[in-house]
Amino acid sequence: MSPDYLPLAAVTAGVASHLFFFKIGEHHLHPWRYVQAFILTCAVVAIAKSHYSGLPTKAALVFSAEYGSLYLAGLFSSLVIYRLFFNPLNKFPGPYWARLSKFDYVFRVASKMNSHHRLYELHRKYGRFVRIGPNDISVTHPDGVQVVSGLHSKCSKAPWYSQDMPLTSMHTTRDRAQHNRRRRIWSPAFSDKSLRGYEKRMQKYSDLLLQRLDESNGNALHDLIPSCEGILDDTLFSP
Repeated sequence: MSPDYLPLAAVTAGVASHLFFFKIGEHHLHPWRYVQAFILTCAVVAIAKSHYSGLPTKAALVFSAEYGSLYLAGLFSSLVIYRLFFNPLNKFPGPYWARLSKFDYVFRVASKMNSHHRLYELHRKYGRFVRIGPNDISVTHPDGVQVVSGLHSKCSKAPWYSQDMPLTSMHTTRDRAQHNRRRRIWSPAFSDKSLRGYEKRMQKYSDLLLQRLDESNGNALHDLIPSCEGILDDTLFSP
């Protein structure tokens, strides 16, 4: 390839990386892998230019850094343009800068840790559907529960549930097959017959707890803790 076209090729490669790879699917679990791959590629290019083209080491490093920067410029330019103008979620109302990055939302709630207040204010202003990030919609419409979490829902759990990786549980796994395997193990414990059996046991200890509360006669809550702990232990571990 002619050296005159190398800058354009580097920028085009960045744009293509966004459109045909990073825009498709999820890539949030292993961000450092992409950083390492980029640094490794730049190092390989520098070594190749130094070894095969006879460039001094410093010149080879500068060459690699320049074209690496052009690649990143193409990648992030494509990302910004897509998010600001072409993302299908742009039709949902919300703060303008939420289109570009989730950092807008994080910045506004980080100091006071008041995400619930912020969401409440946004929903009062914009309605039941609010854009809070490039790929995030907050929904308060009651029908959303059935659509998102119903038995026949086609939705999968949000990337938020991946934050405890590599640990997984039936409630946090995003793999439907893995969820179904674990659910089959738990299902017998929540059958109608099992629940009716729990009801008889729980009623006994519920009555006992209410009796202790009546006997406390308004004493401090910490006076009840030993009794409540005993009731809880008996409930959990009695046959």
